[in-house]
Amino acid sequence: EPLDAEGLYGLLADRGFGYGPVFQGVSAAWRRGGELFAEVALPERAQAEAAEYGLHPALLDASLHALGFGGLGADEDEGQALLPFSWAQVRLHAEGAPAVRVRLSPAEGQRNAVRLDLADAAGAPVATVGALSLRPVAPEQLAGGGFRDALLAVEWQPVAAGAAPGSWAIAGPGLRSPGMAVASGLDALAAEVPDSVLLPVSGLDSGFGSGADTASGSGDDVVRGVREAVGAALAAVRRWLADERFATSRLVLVTRNAMAVADGEDVDVRQAPVWGLVRAAQAENPGRFVLLDVAGDPRDDVSSRAIAAAVASGEPELAVRGETVLAPRLVRSAAAGGDAPWDPEGTVLVTGGTGGLGALVARRLVAEHGVRHLLLTSRRGPDAPGAAGLRDELAGLGARVEIVACDVSDRDAVARLIAGVGAEHPLRGVVHAAGVAHNGLVDSLTPEQVDMVLAAKADAAWHLHELTENLGLTVFALFSSAGGLVMAAGQGNYAAANVFLDALAQHRRSLGLPATSMAFGLWDTATGLSQWLSETDLQRMRRTGTPALSEEEGLWLFDAAVASETASLVPLRVDPAALRARTDEVPALLRRRAAGARPRS
Repeated sequence: EPLDAEGLYGLLADRGFGYGPVFQGVSAAWRRGGELFAEVALPERAQAEAAEYGLHPALLDASLHALGFGGLGADEDEGQALLPFSWAQVRLHAEGAPAVRVRLSPAEGQRNAVRLDLADAAGAPVATVGALSLRPVAPEQLAGGGFRDALLAVEWQPVAAGAAPGSWAIAGPGLRSPGMAVASGLDALAAEVPDSVLLPVSGLDSGFGSGADTASGSGDDVVRGVREAVGAALAAVRRWLADERFATSRLVLVTRNAMAVADGEDVDVRQAPVWGLVRAAQAENPGRFVLLDVAGDPRDDVSSRAIAAAVASGEPELAVRGETVLAPRLVRSAAAGGDAPWDPEGTVLVTGGTGGLGALVARRLVAEHGVRHLLLTSRRGPDAPGAAGLRDELAGLGARVEIVACDVSDRDAVARLIAGVGAEHPLRGVVHAAGVAHNGLVDSLTPEQVDMVLAAKADAAWHLHELTENLGLTVFALFSSAGGLVMAAGQGNYAAANVFLDALAQHRRSLGLPATSMAFGLWDTATGLSQWLSETDLQRMRRTGTPALSEEEGLWLFDAAVASETASLVPLRVDPAALRARTDEVPALLRRRAAGARPRS
């Protein structure tokens, strides 16, 4: 009886086995009474290694995967997986096999044990195992580091071009592609709109250059430039949604140097927030918008061939670098942990520090990292609810705490705040946890909503960057949000502000300055934005595959991120089984995390 080999690895992933592509070797499977049969092969890229082994370990491992179908008499409870426990009567008959045919049958006279017979394509024996004892294990026991695996990073990976991209056009200045005519705007398009329309964001406003001169202007230039880029993109998105001519076409918003696709690259922090805004538009209007980042000087041509390949890929987020097309994916971070960079003799400034996540971090710094001098700010300062109790608590732990009322979106106020730090304990660390939310769908966001949210997070972060650039900080930590990446629906302004923080951290790293932006998922604690969420909201988050972090998990991830010396990280719990069960489209950034079964070609 044929079995569903296509669904096997999704089934195993639900039970806690997250196999990578080299180990996903089962291509077909059958059942006959109390026996299981499978065809197993190494992927092409690993077949050359087969000759180096008696039996390639990935091939041997994959030979056991058909056990996931159950029915061999082992005590396998529902939702549990079986792990090898004890091997007996093992014989290797032939070496270097790249593929095998496998028979799994109950081991004679033994409970919870199976016999394995492996043969090559001609039926000649490769290996036999007389008895493999198995033990059931619950998925949570396979979780390994658990939340410690939730420290993710955005990795840009090459993507293959799809079928022909259909018709496409460039609408607006700021992008040159050989052989392509440029219309003067959306309204200048012909009555018959092409399948895809490329709209350069840099050509929609007064222009603010490339990433090479990101910091060449004053702070006001950057703050104004962010407003121009986000405002222009928002106007274009609304225009696109309102015009019935565009109902079956895609708008490709093109930024320049807004994304860093490799370590050390600088970015244009003024264009980067457009990505957060458009991610919200994509989530709210599936299939209508694409993000595309190109590099270099605006006067340089971008290859028509590369653009066509990008548009045809079907990916909603792309970067073109030369002739290479890349798409972002969230992967487990490879950043190595390091020593905590906190200076116990210096002062640490925490914005939003009298409540919410800022207060949790303040406690962590004192109790776990030996920080003894804290400057906590919020709009109400000492008059904020709980501020006095927090100060007394931290003082009891041996810290000297100053709480100051400060609007960190006001550059002059931030300058006075920093100037007030005494020379005996100079400012050595900044944690920017302040922020506000004012949600709305992209077609209803007002300039006031956009400005309010950008001011609290983006403007404040830029002021802190400029005013501390030469102070010798050891830590510059930014509380960003996964809302700028994969949970942007209904909060385009908040997503834009958070992507600015990610870009600022990248910009600082390119200058040799410390910075870590942490795009946290939701915290399961009555602080900050989480206090407005009901249990129904939290259950919805779990169903969409991004369950909340506990305080313990969030603080551990905060420590790990700051110690990693990495510009941008994504501390986010991901439930692959819940992602695969979603009825809506899984965000492109999460597709690799949702992968359970290998797609057949």
